[in-house]
Amino acid sequence: MLLPKFALTGKERFLDIGCGTGRWLHVLCEQVAYYHGIDASNGLIEIAKQQFDQPHIHLNCLNAENISLDVLSESQPFDRILNVGVMMYLNEPELQKYLSSIPTLLAEQGLFIVREPIALEKRLTLDLHYSEDMEQSYSAIYRTENELFELMNDAFDNKLKLIESDFVFKEAKLNHRAETKMKYFVFKKII
Repeated sequence: MLLPKFALTGKERFLDIGCGTGRWLHVLCEQVAYYHGIDASNGLIEIAKQQFDQPHIHLNCLNAENISLDVLSESQPFDRILNVGVMMYLNEPELQKYLSSIPTLLAEQGLFIVREPIALEKRLTLDLHYSEDMEQSYSAIYRTENELFELMNDAFDNKLKLIESDFVFKEAKLNHRAETKMKYFVFKKII
């Protein structure tokens, strides 16, 4: 469902923040001119590196809040930036630092595509909560849509504009969480 939102022509420089083992790279490796993926987990990056060894693919272990063109050893901004499930793992100071870097990482007319779970009624903070789906404990902050927009608007400083958003899963059986729902947002750099 999200792939058409990337509006790929095969010429794009693509940055995947929170790339994990390369779940999007399987689809994107043949559809972009250049791919750079980062993840906070070195183990996941190592798995991705074992699967993808092509000159136009670069993978690094890096926390999202430390990202910049210099840190990535990049000289050009990216045409597309993808964020899937990253913001929920960042506290406010780290999230603000990360989001503030997006306008400088994104090329003119570039797209920032976000897919994040949001809290429906009020902020939900979990600390070492056991998830049967993941078979492990995790900590996360599920922010409301208003909270996320407030943080993004402050960080983007009117350089990015929301052009589309909706729930990821329309079917009730796929959108089965009572307190959170998965949404996507597409922002375009306007300055």
